[in-house]
Amino acid sequence: MRDRLRAHPATSLGYRIVVATVATVIIVAGVAMLVLPGPGIATILLGLAVLGAEFPWARRLLVRILDVLRKGKDRVVAWWRGRRGVSRGPSAR
Repeated sequence: MRDRLRAHPATSLGYRIVVATVATVIIVAGVAMLVLPGPGIATILLGLAVLGAEFPWARRLLVRILDVLRKGKDRVVAWWRGRRGVSRGPSAR
């Protein structure tokens, strides 16, 4: 269906505008959730994923952000595992 939408220039432009609008609303809601209750970062990433469905720059940005998050997670896990293995002295027992 997506190929049929892109076949006609007018629907392609309309489709891109709708995708951009929906993604922008999701991203703005995510930014608001950074200070309000809710999963702000996850919502922003969802908005970037929606935007990335149509725009290559958004897809590249999302991949970079996810890569940074994965590396950060790996560093925290390595730190935590190293911390557990370290002796805490005589008072640790």
